[in-house]
Amino acid sequence: MQEHSKRPLTKWLWLPLLAIVLAFTLYHLVMLDKGDIQVPEFIQFLVEPETHPGWYFGLLATLPMLGFPISVFCLLAGMKFGVLGGTVAIGLAMAIHLIIAYWLGQSFLKEPLHRWLARRGYHISDVPEHHQLKFAISFVVIPVIPYAVKNYLLALSHLRLRYYLGVAWIIQMLYSIPLIAITGAVQENNPLVFAIALAGLAAVFWISRKARQRAMDTPER
Repeated sequence: MQEHSKRPLTKWLWLPLLAIVLAFTLYHLVMLDKGDIQVPEFIQFLVEPETHPGWYFGLLATLPMLGFPISVFCLLAGMKFGVLGGTVAIGLAMAIHLIIAYWLGQSFLKEPLHRWLARRGYHISDVPEHHQLKFAISFVVIPVIPYAVKNYLLALSHLRLRYYLGVAWIIQMLYSIPLIAITGAVQENNPLVFAIALAGLAAVFWISRKARQRAMDTPER
């Protein structure tokens, strides 16, 4: 009975974010006077120089928290703002995502968030203080769990805030910068940065693969 009474909180948790996303989409449809929307056209709309940055930032602030791949926004950031501007945009957005997720994980919405994740097959237990830093690094470095789910799971694991923000933000930014730099280098017509970004992306894939293999080879305790 108690479980059922708390369940409506989950809907209220996502309703404001969903409303914002729907508002952006509906406004776009009306402005273009179209009955449907295609992803390539919408992406082109977002990256066009005359399109107000508010469109991009509004979607960046909401969609990744609902499970949309943030890698798409990393590629768009380089196309729209260049390497430096795109890195700043994604860095600020990731900090906002992490802070909101941490607040949700520590607030009265903790239990609804637990149930929402559990229904999708994700569980996490409290981490002893002396293992928090090692756990956070090994958890974030493996790119198997989606970005939003990873943030929420970390927020619910009772990590100290400095470990949560420091480790999650730094590692996820290291994963994101090569994606930003690839499209940013193309937009800025910079072959050197493009080559460095490709090398960085290859390094990220190599590290991710090694981390995943190590996690799979480590016996459960």
